[in-house]
Amino acid sequence: MFAPEGGCVGYSLVDELIVNVEFIRTTAGLVARVASEANGRREYRAVSPSALIDMVIDDLREEVESLPPR
Repeated sequence: MFAPEGGCVGYSLVDELIVNVEFIRTTAGLVARVASEANGRREYRAVSPSALIDMVIDDLREEVESLPPR
């Protein structure tokens, strides 16, 4: 769901960086660098984009589910 320009529907607008993800192509394959305040920095490596994205999604799902409710 996309909010109209100027705000989020039903939510207050607060900027808070939860996670940073970088996808990098190297000669050896693909690398995802994930950094968050909760779990620090980590890297995932894979040959296929779908395998790499699956690893990052699983990692982020676990992290978000462990965040305290607001």
